[in-house]
Amino acid sequence: MRYLAQKNSFIWLVNFLVNPDKKLWTNFALMRTAAQMDLVNFRDDKSRSNWQNQLLQLTNTHVIDAFLPTESKNILGSVEYSTNEQKLLNIYISVDSKRHGNQESTGSFVVISLDDTATENDKELQKAWVGVLRYFNILQFIEHSYVVTVKGNTNNLNARLQPPEVNQFTVTNTSSRNLVAWQKLEELIFDETALSLLKHMQNHKWKLPEVGYELIDSNEVVIAEAELAWVSDKLALLVEEDVDSRKCFKNAGWKVFSIDEVLANPEEFCKKYLKK
Repeated sequence: MRYLAQKNSFIWLVNFLVNPDKKLWTNFALMRTAAQMDLVNFRDDKSRSNWQNQLLQLTNTHVIDAFLPTESKNILGSVEYSTNEQKLLNIYISVDSKRHGNQESTGSFVVISLDDTATENDKELQKAWVGVLRYFNILQFIEHSYVVTVKGNTNNLNARLQPPEVNQFTVTNTSSRNLVAWQKLEELIFDETALSLLKHMQNHKWKLPEVGYELIDSNEVVIAEAELAWVSDKLALLVEEDVDSRKCFKNAGWKVFSIDEVLANPEEFCKKYLKK
C-alpha cells in the first residue's frame, strides 16, 4: 500500500480489480484517517462540544448517534482547506481507538464538507473537487464516511443522510425496561423533528420525557400543550412557535423551548436544564 499511496485513482482502481481485497483497502482508509487525528486541540469538553455542534449543522442526529464520535471519548480531528481566506472544504475526523486498532471498518468516522458556493477561480475549485473525490475513493471502504455540500445543506439534503444499517455503535447498557419505554414514546410522536430529538435522547441516555403533556389551570381546563415535557424540571418543548402555549407555560413557572432550539445544541441543553 505504500507504493500505491501516491498513485492516482485510476491506478487504485486497477489494483483493486486485480486484487479485490476489501480488508486491505479498509486498512488503508483507516490509516489515512489516523493521519488526521488531532491529539492537542480537542481534549476539553467545550472544544469537543463545538466540534460536534459544527457537525450537527452539516449533517443530522442520526449520523452523529450512529457513531457517537465525542461521547465515547474518541480522538478527533479537523482539517480545513482554503485559499485567499475563503474556505473551500472542511474534514471532520473521529477515531474509535479500540475499533480502529482492531482494523474494523467502523473504526473511523469522517465527514467532508465542500463549499460548492465558493467564488474562487475554477482551478482552485477543481482542485478541491478532485481532492475530495480522490479521498472518498478510499473512504468508501469504511462504514461511517460522508460527503456533504453547502448547497445540499441549504436544500435540506444533508438532513436526510442515513447512517449504515449494520455495525452501528449502540449504547449496550440500556436496560430492556427503558428500551421498551422509549419505544412506547416513539409510538406517540408523529412529528419528524420531535422523533429525531427523541432518538437522540435515547442514545445519549437522557431522562424519559412525557409526551403530549397538557398544562391545566385551577379550573381543570387544558390551557397549553407541550410535545415533550419533564414535569419535575418544569421544562416544556414545543413543536412549533406557539406564542399562547409558551406564554401559559412561562406564567406557570416553566422553562419553554422549541424542539428546533434544542436540536441546535442538544447536549448543552441537557447539561444546562435537565437534572440528573
